[in-house]
Amino acid sequence: MNRRNYQYDIPTVDELKLSSGLSKKLKDRLREGQDATWETFLYAAGLRKAYLKNDKWDASFTKWYKDNELHRCFGNLSQFSKCASAGEVINRFGTHFKDEDHIVAALPTSMNALYEISLLIKGRSDKEVSKWVYQGGENFEDDDEEELGVISPVATGQSIKEFRETLTETSSAKSSVNKSKRKKDFNVAVATIYANKSLFAFNKKGDHSGAVDLATIKDQLKALQRLDQSQFDVRDNLTKIELKYRAKEEKADPVTKKYGAKEKKSTKKKAR
Repeated sequence: MNRRNYQYDIPTVDELKLSSGLSKKLKDRLREGQDATWETFLYAAGLRKAYLKNDKWDASFTKWYKDNELHRCFGNLSQFSKCASAGEVINRFGTHFKDEDHIVAALPTSMNALYEISLLIKGRSDKEVSKWVYQGGENFEDDDEEELGVISPVATGQSIKEFRETLTETSSAKSSVNKSKRKKDFNVAVATIYANKSLFAFNKKGDHSGAVDLATIKDQLKALQRLDQSQFDVRDNLTKIELKYRAKEEKADPVTKKYGAKEKKSTKKKAR
């Protein structure tokens, strides 16, 4: 990329006078950067929707991604998927709250924050999501910090994650009471189901090579969960399985292997 026309000089003292003009320039630059970043995330969301089926990327996409060295821009496919999740958040806010500019304007630019928001709002109603957004209007810099909602332009991935974990803990405490009661009422073990351990097998290209894949596991569980809940209590380990599956998938990714190895060598050289 030719960067000869780029200027990297720190602005002069004259340019840094604390004026309304400087404030406007900063806001304009942030908005321009946000628009470009959001558009990129929306493209990522579209690509994932088009080329990821049953938790598997289409071979044509992975080849295109590799041949065009997109890992240099986005990292491995797991990281690219986070960009896609960020795009889905922008799409939901932009379409569901299109007549409420202050709610859309509350979204941060950070991919990590948007990714954490995607986990936070999953399965939540628009009414509940809108409660987490500040009500101070677009000029958020004029509001006190206390007035900013959980979702705001200055929210970080960590702050959203901590809020999500608090919600989960509260929800888990309530559900554990119900689970305890169900375990007492449903204590006749009818069957135990085990999946082939090749579920976590990936080949050198980073493609899944096991006899059973994650999509099949999910389909089977959905079928079991359709059983009459007054007669059967279906318990699963899907969350743990999916976390392990994603970890194995990322470890098998050729990009992760290549650049992970380089990073290790670089770290060793520095240590010497």
